[in-house]
Amino acid sequence: MIALYVFCLAGSAGLFGSFIRQALGELGYVRGIDMALALAGGAGFFYACFQLAYMTALRAFKPTPSRGPLIAESLSQVSAVVFLPYLLGLSVNWPDPILAKIEPLVYFCLFAALHLFFKLVSFYASVRGEPGGRLGTAGWLLAATLNGVAAYWLIGRWISLADAAMPQAVTPPQYYRVGDQYATGRELPEGATVAYDVPPHDAAGLTLRWAPVPMPGTEPPKRIYVSARLIGDDSEDGMWPVALDTGGWGELNLAAASVPPGLSRCEVGWERNKRPAWQRLVGMRPLVSSNEKVLFSGPFLHEDRAQTNQPNFLIILVDGLASGHVSAFGYKRKTTPSLDSLIRKSLAFPNAYSAAPETAPAAMTLLTGLGPLHHGYLGTHAGPLPDTFDTLAETLREKFYLTAAFTEGEDDLAPGSGFERGFEIFDASYAPVSLEAQDSGSRRTLEKASKWLEQHAKQKFFLLVRLRELADPVWSARYAPGFAPKDKTPAEIDVYDSALAYIDKRIGSLISRLRSTDAGENTCIVITSPYGIDFTPETGPVIGLTEESLRVPLIIYIPGHSTPALREAAVGLDCVAPTLLSIGGIGVEYTLDGTDLSGVEQDLPAISVYGSPAVFSMRRDRWRFYWHSGIEPFTNKQIEPESEVEAVEVARPDKKTRKQDDEARKAELAAECLTRFRSCIQKQ
Repeated sequence: MIALYVFCLAGSAGLFGSFIRQALGELGYVRGIDMALALAGGAGFFYACFQLAYMTALRAFKPTPSRGPLIAESLSQVSAVVFLPYLLGLSVNWPDPILAKIEPLVYFCLFAALHLFFKLVSFYASVRGEPGGRLGTAGWLLAATLNGVAAYWLIGRWISLADAAMPQAVTPPQYYRVGDQYATGRELPEGATVAYDVPPHDAAGLTLRWAPVPMPGTEPPKRIYVSARLIGDDSEDGMWPVALDTGGWGELNLAAASVPPGLSRCEVGWERNKRPAWQRLVGMRPLVSSNEKVLFSGPFLHEDRAQTNQPNFLIILVDGLASGHVSAFGYKRKTTPSLDSLIRKSLAFPNAYSAAPETAPAAMTLLTGLGPLHHGYLGTHAGPLPDTFDTLAETLREKFYLTAAFTEGEDDLAPGSGFERGFEIFDASYAPVSLEAQDSGSRRTLEKASKWLEQHAKQKFFLLVRLRELADPVWSARYAPGFAPKDKTPAEIDVYDSALAYIDKRIGSLISRLRSTDAGENTCIVITSPYGIDFTPETGPVIGLTEESLRVPLIIYIPGHSTPALREAAVGLDCVAPTLLSIGGIGVEYTLDGTDLSGVEQDLPAISVYGSPAVFSMRRDRWRFYWHSGIEPFTNKQIEPESEVEAVEVARPDKKTRKQDDEARKAELAAECLTRFRSCIQKQ
């Protein structure tokens, strides 16, 4: 009888292993002959181990010399013939379509029912049979152990082959453009998994971004299912749908409440079709051979707005915006009603000075708190920013801020220029003003920025918006009526003021939309310019080291600040970064050139530099001082002789000042300026 049982067991184990191999193969868990043999053998030996373990238990607790248990057990093995129609691929006309979809499960249930019935019969036969000895128990146990060892080795072999067959994400992270948006990401094949260590944080959500990769001959998926395993104090697995669009990065935002405490590791993958719940529960991922890829950016940790008392930050940088054309600062035309309204609630500085009359060096000074010769951007020299320094975006991202920039900078503030550092989303696109396209120019940029703000109002964010429409305005019907005289061609200053009024209105709309969201009362707003346009009658519109070109507005709205004020003190754009870091309660490990402006009002001499050889300029009292250094920036080469410090009067003298005292004061300030100019060169 034992020989019959062994024969039936061997056949049943073979059928069971083949059934498991075919069923899992249809679900995508088998690829190639090696995996098929390993899985079939492992499942067969596991099945035999279970059967022999059961016989060991019967012989140990209810031994009997009766043949009844062996006969019943042989019949239980024979019930595996139920699998034959499935293994042979025979078509069955099931009474319900659902049964056809779960055909393997139906066969398994039929087998289980028959098998369990004969198991109960064998158990009953052992209980009712004549008692016998336990001498043969050891043999049954040895056979069960040997089959278990074989099953363990073969299933391990199948798992290792499956891991090796999984698609791999082999491309390193790099910058990708999707629509107008750049982000650091990598190509991720379907079925591949990437793992990331994340900094610990107990109140942060998780953001994952996705975009399609155009593949020749294939249609990119419009929707994918993202799976993530979040490992912390507990581990959580989930799968979420994400819509893909060639116009931008699709986002999956997991709120802090759905992230396990102590999150330290994140494993991410994707599939075109949603996996059944049972596969997700057991953690089994099918092998995929579609060769499809998508772009993945992240993961990023972000604090939810409700989890922090730190403010959001919005910086709007308007190229060409001169302080002398802001109506709240005394300009004769009402060009800036929206800015005027914000100024009344803010710290406003009509005498802020740019570090250089160029966007790139001035913007980098704004973002770092460093002067141009310190951060490395001036003229044709485009950095890079030394690794010892961070931009505001980098510093804030480390503090779990979501960061984005819309820079209209395809010519200067473009990806690869260094301005993308720290920004998760970077949009440098710009569509010049067009009569045909209503969403051209800076209106398009502000609309994109407004939508971004509304989508991320529940997160802690830093947003940079740069507008360049005002820098070189051309008359457009969108500015009408503006300040153009009737029946006459508008002068350049009329076009400029009309464009400024239009931009002011659009900025006001963005601020209104921001304040209608959850982030409205918690956002620090900064509005300034890298340079102004000097409409001096003698020279016409110029941009350079002139007083009106370097003097730009600086408006800092601080949420909850009790003492908004108009401050006449001279300040520099290098003060913006330290001010925002102070407002956010954030420190850096190096010394900044600028100073926090949120405290007591004081004059902070602002040095501007331009050209090669470098020309330095600074406003002190009623003069603007100039020094032609003759030095080539960033090399310290003396390519021309240096000159004496020159002074140009830019404000009316005080009637009470005596002429001799006036000249002595000018000489004293010239010496002070020269000392400061030379100190800038030493920082290169």
